[in-house]
Amino acid sequence: MTDSAANGLENAIRKYKPQDNKDMVTSVVDNIQWTLKCCGGRDMQDWARFHPAAYANTLPSSCCYDPNEGGSRQCNVNHAFRASCLTELDKVLKFILWFLSGILLAAALTQLLAACFACNVAKAAD
Repeated sequence: MTDSAANGLENAIRKYKPQDNKDMVTSVVDNIQWTLKCCGGRDMQDWARFHPAAYANTLPSSCCYDPNEGGSRQCNVNHAFRASCLTELDKVLKFILWFLSGILLAAALTQLLAACFACNVAKAAD
């Protein structure tokens, strides 16, 4: 994944507001972590690096639990998702690129077959 994506995720983690789950950045980070089953940008230690007061011994609940469930469930290193979010985002983006490439290839082959069919019809009409 590019450095700009890594920096963007790192900045989002820096702007994360542990006490404000209505904050847009906080909500996006929580949803990324829960949906992709990952924790932190490069690794889960990002939380201790960027928020030492809040996450010295714990992690955001979205590293372990669905953030939409609410409540004050504690998450720690023993229960957290092990994957880094950068790695998981990279996998998702690669899958999307392969999927779109397949669709474009299928569309190109369809047009090529249609052109060949049109040439054969035109020759048969002569």
